[in-house]
Amino acid sequence: MRPFSSERMALLFASLCALACGGGEPQQQNDQAKADTQAQVQPTERGHAQQTAQGRATAPADACGWIPVAEVEAVLGPLAEPPTGTEIACRYALPMDVETAKRRAKMREAAGPNVNVELDSVALVVTVDLMGDVSLERMSRMAGDPSLPAYIQPTLDAAGVTVEGVKPVDAPKPPPGWDVGNVLTGNADFTGRVGHLKVMVQENSADHVVPSAKKEALAARIRDRVADLPFTYPYPVPDETSHPPGADPCSLIEPDEAEAVLGKLVVPPYRSFEGSPYADPNGSSCAYFTAGHHVLILKPYWTRGKERVAEVRADDALLYAIAKDPDGQMADTLDGPWEDVTTGLNGRIGFLKGDRFLQVAYLTSSTNAAGAVRLARIAIDRLARP
Repeated sequence: MRPFSSERMALLFASLCALACGGGEPQQQNDQAKADTQAQVQPTERGHAQQTAQGRATAPADACGWIPVAEVEAVLGPLAEPPTGTEIACRYALPMDVETAKRRAKMREAAGPNVNVELDSVALVVTVDLMGDVSLERMSRMAGDPSLPAYIQPTLDAAGVTVEGVKPVDAPKPPPGWDVGNVLTGNADFTGRVGHLKVMVQENSADHVVPSAKKEALAARIRDRVADLPFTYPYPVPDETSHPPGADPCSLIEPDEAEAVLGKLVVPPYRSFEGSPYADPNGSSCAYFTAGHHVLILKPYWTRGKERVAEVRADDALLYAIAKDPDGQMADTLDGPWEDVTTGLNGRIGFLKGDRFLQVAYLTSSTNAAGAVRLARIAIDRLARP
């Protein structure tokens, strides 16, 4: 059985604690997103994502290439210096006004020379994440009191005393154009996701001075600049990580069957790298891409399915022991032609039949859990055939 790594345990605990304690997105999330993104960018000439003849896109050479500087300045105003970027993130420096400079000088004096805080500049750091992982979103729903469903809050009287226990409230609606986005208040940072595409706009200092509305507007401009196509996996893939050529993951659902649930496909179903949205000709998973960066991904296992189920449960058992799985009840009540059902921390539903296992990543797609199950019924039957 695959061990549950100490690094992953540390990330889960740190992220869960930070989310439960409130405030902006935890630094652990930022660091992990940056690390994940490092394996997502294909070097090209600096500029916007390029489209290939096969209906694929490639990312710019660094994160500053997603959007022209002129469009950034149309939102933020003139920059203090040219943007600087890596494969992971782009930094946009802004002029510091007099009042902010005075306030930060006092903060610097109070902090002392040995305190590592960013007070000497105003800058926004932009990260574009194409991986489509929703684990941290699900963790945020699990944070806080693990006995409460998502979006529960107490009912208080005028004195702030709980008078009616707790009541469910509606999930906050994301800003237009996003499937998920944090509710903007004051000068908070912004993170939005649509389909598999996530854009994060974060200020370099905890002393935020850039209005949230500008951060959201910049994220929206970047989102609209990203090609609405599958991106190619940017690095060489070792032979041992690719699926055997004879076992085609895209053979489990036909295009017309997928379109009956997902809507019109932007490109034909394509093999993808290890359950991700990234196109890989020898990938072990199959992706079904629809408009708006939405993608549903099937990852089949033709052998050792029972072992894989055990691994999924072992990986997430520690977290689920201290926080309730927001989709756990759904998984437990799924009836179908399978012998077992799992939901991983990443939100993928897993179906076991015999010793063959199918994972369906639907949270970045154009359908819901019911649609995912409808497609799984078709796919698991074909997967289980001798």
